[in-house]
Amino acid sequence: VENQMEKLQENIEQWFNDAMARVGGWYKRWTQIILFGIAVVIVFAANVDTLMLVKRFSRDNALRASVVVAADRAVQNSAANPAESASARKDLLTEAEKLTLPLGWITNEDDPYKTEQVPFRKFMLCWMDIEVGWPIDFSDCCPTWSTILV
Repeated sequence: VENQMEKLQENIEQWFNDAMARVGGWYKRWTQIILFGIAVVIVFAANVDTLMLVKRFSRDNALRASVVVAADRAVQNSAANPAESASARKDLLTEAEKLTLPLGWITNEDDPYKTEQVPFRKFMLCWMDIEVGWPIDFSDCCPTWSTILV
């Protein structure tokens, strides 16, 4: 009888471990899908082109220096941890808003590199070319994507 109880306990433990492994895998897959969807929405809403940002930071010394100065200033000015203090987070956001990073759908007319940023009209033309299949000259609307895909 004791041997049967041990065998029953082992079977129940094995069943439980298998069920938890399946649930863990399901949870991981859905979490990855949801996080990817959130990232796509944020990138689309903010028009964040990381390849263009890398090119800009590598060529535009003034932009790179302003980001470094802003980061140094934010570290020196924040006495509290931004993860724990609402006022420290507010101060960091205020400093970040002062930067003129090439993000968003509206380009700055004074920006010498404004042709590298894809405005909304050009993005929609690219989307129509890629998703809908309308014949549009791809290199005119999305220079970054055309260099990657061609």
